[in-house]
Amino acid sequence: AIAGAAIGLSPLPPNDVFRTNSPTKVLEYFNLEIPAITTRTPEQVYMVEASGGGKAVEYSPATFAEAITDLLNDPTVRRQVGKTAKKFVVRHRSYDSIFEHVVKYYNKFITN
Repeated sequence: AIAGAAIGLSPLPPNDVFRTNSPTKVLEYFNLEIPAITTRTPEQVYMVEASGGGKAVEYSPATFAEAITDLLNDPTVRRQVGKTAKKFVVRHRSYDSIFEHVVKYYNKFITN
């Protein structure tokens, strides 16, 4: 179902529960080259800003509607944002990149 979407949405309320949440669905959108509109929780802001894969907006129907409309009205930008998002996932959140990060981290503690 996600693969058929033009835009992914992650409207998490900015409260204490979601403030430190890292929603997997945003990365799933990115991996499928689908740009995401998210709320401004810290991890979601990081993901869309670091990747260029969408937009983090205030938690309100009006701001979500505006961001959705902007992307729907410009298919060229929407496709480019999706491609940029995919590159971010491959480079920073794929299993291969996570593996490399973990190995480098553990190697710091190995002594001969």
